[in-house]
Amino acid sequence: MAPKDVFAMKISDFPESLRPILEEIDNEGDGMLEIDEITEIFQMFAAQKRAAKDGEIALCTLPKELRPTLAVFDVDGDGTVSGTELAIAAKLYHESKKQNKRLMKAVALLLFVLLGLVGAIVGLTATVIEASKETKTDASGITRVAGSDVPASSGSIIVQNSLHDSYALDYTALDATKSLYLQNADGTAEYSYTITGWTKDTNAKNVVFYSARGDTIAVDELGDIIVKDSSDSELLAIPKNGRKLTGFFSALMTSGSFMMMQAGAF
Repeated sequence: MAPKDVFAMKISDFPESLRPILEEIDNEGDGMLEIDEITEIFQMFAAQKRAAKDGEIALCTLPKELRPTLAVFDVDGDGTVSGTELAIAAKLYHESKKQNKRLMKAVALLLFVLLGLVGAIVGLTATVIEASKETKTDASGITRVAGSDVPASSGSIIVQNSLHDSYALDYTALDATKSLYLQNADGTAEYSYTITGWTKDTNAKNVVFYSARGDTIAVDELGDIIVKDSSDSELLAIPKNGRKLTGFFSALMTSGSFMMMQAGAF
């Protein structure tokens, strides 16, 4: 027979004013207080009385849900929480709130600094990009030199070389040849050509420029220049070095065009 069957008390035997309280303790709801229920009542009462004597709170008198939480403050492990322990707990809670506020302020400050740095970097980048521009376009659509009202202009850069050295040039330089201007020894005849292509023959040791109207300008490895018309008749023969009849010939090459000029006669 279980202990609770050995001793039990009817709730109806107690004064009527106590019955509602005792009914709350009657876990089984059978109108009887078994030994385990009676033991729990007296244990809680005794613990509460001892705690009250020392100004403490007995953990066993608190709801079961709160006991594990409040047990953290039971430093000496006697099942009670003293006023000192509660004061320490309250102080720790207050300090944690202050610490949280400080952390929030620190985070806000760091965020503000970060936003400031990002803004500064963006502004500096925009300033550098703007300052590096050599030209600016105004509201009218005119592009001007930065920092002035002078309209910007554009054009090709011309680098002069000797046409006599054409055979030694690579295909990139030869492709840059777009026009030629030549003049005979006495300056009575001028020739202007638009170049449409070229041929470099390593067997013949020359490079031939083709004009739009069919004339050809050939330059051999020695630098001598021969100009022929579309019927293969010779128009000009210009040696690289020396004189031909009364004229000394020289030639200049420019990036994008070749210019052949003749010096004054002797």
